Amino acid sequence: MAADTPAKLADRIRRFTFDTFIKPRLVKAAVAQLRASEVHSAMGFKDRVPAIVKALEARQFADEYGLRILERHGQPVSAGTTWTFAYAEDEAAAGRQPALSEAHRKALAWFQVHAGEVVSWSTLHDFEPPLGSAPKAIYRPAGWRHAISVKIIPGGPYPDELPETPQAGSSFRYHEERPANTDPAKHFTNLGLANAMRDRVPVGVIRQVKPKPNPQYEVIGLGLPFGWEDGFFSLRLLEAGDTVLGASTPVPEPVSTPDEPDPISNDDARRRVARSIIARRGQAKFRKMLMKAYGETCCISGCDVSAVLEAAHIRPYLGDHTNVVSNGLLMRADLHTLFDLGLLRIDPKDRRVVLDEALQGSEYKRFHGVALARPIAQRDAPSVDNLEYAWFAATVQEAEIS
Repeated sequence: MAADTPAKLADRIRRFTFDTFIKPRLVKAAVAQLRASEVHSAMGFKDRVPAIVKALEARQFADEYGLRILERHGQPVSAGTTWTFAYAEDEAAAGRQPALSEAHRKALAWFQVHAGEVVSWSTLHDFEPPLGSAPKAIYRPAGWRHAISVKIIPGGPYPDELPETPQAGSSFRYHEERPANTDPAKHFTNLGLANAMRDRVPVGVIRQVKPKPNPQYEVIGLGLPFGWEDGFFSLRLLEAGDTVLGASTPVPEPVSTPDEPDPISNDDARRRVARSIIARRGQAKFRKMLMKAYGETCCISGCDVSAVLEAAHIRPYLGDHTNVVSNGLLMRADLHTLFDLGLLRIDPKDRRVVLDEALQGSEYKRFHGVALARPIAQRDAPSVDNLEYAWFAATVQEAEIS
């Protein structure tokens, strides 16, 4: 029998390790500890510790099985090398944010800001990396853990199911990529979208509205992947008030139901738009409390136009117990979006705004260093614990990126 190639040996080690050790242990506990010597002995190897360490620390292992290495102990390459594994989705559920680069966060902000616009293909390539790829339906830049966008081409090779007039908060199915002679479950772009699902990182959604030679695309906005089965990913279109990027915010149910008729009059259309705005603002009771606490004024900009004010969670939404005034800030909608994307933060020491470098040359520059407005009653002020939690989470993210 011919010896395994290095690639086949690595695949065999990863599959055996996951099925024999990690998966059973993660059924019983949130984390699984594993020593290289356990795998070496169970597989009957001789002098293969370096191959085991290399196989298990490869990014492919984490991508294929949805894992994260939380800790690593012992000598770099030895029988005593010990790892602590956890499922990536368990980290997200615990409120830990995935490390996103500045380019990634800027791209997500672009998709949300330009939702509803029709742009040229060249516009999508003004970024580095680009926001889409001509040959790929799912675009995952080289070296990135997450996909950055999905592209829908009506009448194209894949039967995607985006509605003709998609509504924020609604769901749709998006077909996985199936290149020839490749297992879709191991394909690079599909895994990128699966990683986005596990980490609760949204992706941009675009749809071609004009074909070549000068193609144009409608920017649908941001979609959060939440399922993958029977060859389709399920995505839900996000609304401006949604908290994402590692938070455990439940995405709102669709604003309308499949049984609801299309608007047949201006009054019907206005009512539907009003329902969408109400859902986007977040839970009505939470927003009402913050509106009262801050005198219906944005705590950063001073804007008092109630129609654009939203309730922002400082700690991720984890149920009704997190819908308390001390865990919220009343913000103008665009500032709320930047806050959720980590481009605008609050220093817990002096409660002043700290802008990401990516925004220093933008129109938002004037908000850098602005002190948060105090609520009417001191008891409604954001808690130090919550502000420190949010600041620490963002600091950890930046450290991981650098």
